[in-house]
Amino acid sequence: MHKKGLCWQGDWKDSDMKVRSDGREFTITKVPEYNISKDGMKEDFKKFFEILFPYYMHESEETNSVSGKIEKKKVLPYYFLQFQQDCAEVPHPQRESVKFENFQKFLGSHPAFMSPLAMTTFIGDLFISCDNLRHHNAEFLPLQDKTAKMVDWIDHAKNLCKPFRDIYYLVTSAAYEPGYWYFLNFLRNFIQHMRMDKPDQDIAVSGIMIGYHLEIYVPPFILFVLNNCDMNSLFLSSSWNRFEESQ
Repeated sequence: MHKKGLCWQGDWKDSDMKVRSDGREFTITKVPEYNISKDGMKEDFKKFFEILFPYYMHESEETNSVSGKIEKKKVLPYYFLQFQQDCAEVPHPQRESVKFENFQKFLGSHPAFMSPLAMTTFIGDLFISCDNLRHHNAEFLPLQDKTAKMVDWIDHAKNLCKPFRDIYYLVTSAAYEPGYWYFLNFLRNFIQHMRMDKPDQDIAVSGIMIGYHLEIYVPPFILFVLNNCDMNSLFLSSSWNRFEESQ
């Protein structure tokens, strides 16, 4: 209903939620009573988290970095907390209509709800499309803009465990810069390395590892692409359409 200019301002409950089309379509059956607003949508998202997150909370074993002991803790699946943070940054539906439309596309195919295989496939498709465009096409320029930087992804990546650290240092560190293109290049190089190093391993494992170690970077990267690149172009639209359809 957000797409139709309406919202609930958080006034709905779990019995109003319906999932259709084999889990690909989520709807709220209660008739919305309010015109859409930024604050109203935030309340809807807040209610969504309150209802949904307890179902996905699970126990995980992790090694304490100080004591070295294995500890059990309650965690959410990869990207869920980033999804919550992303929803807090919803654009104004009237003043930022184009960004709002892109934001809805983004939430509809957020990594929190996409399979690891879909993520690795999308990264590979997007890299091929951008690599074909980068020397001669304006569609690629936003990714190449050195003033548009992803904060601290390099410092994070080069201090990760193997094989991420190996990918960073495989070539001179000067090969990677803070820009979005370099982050995409790093992800693609990691996936390719995993394919060659462990050819018998399910490719989805690469997507799981990316989600575990880089979950705070991947969603903002996708949103940047949607907001700044021409997603209606031949190359980029085909990559995005395949990603959307893989839900």
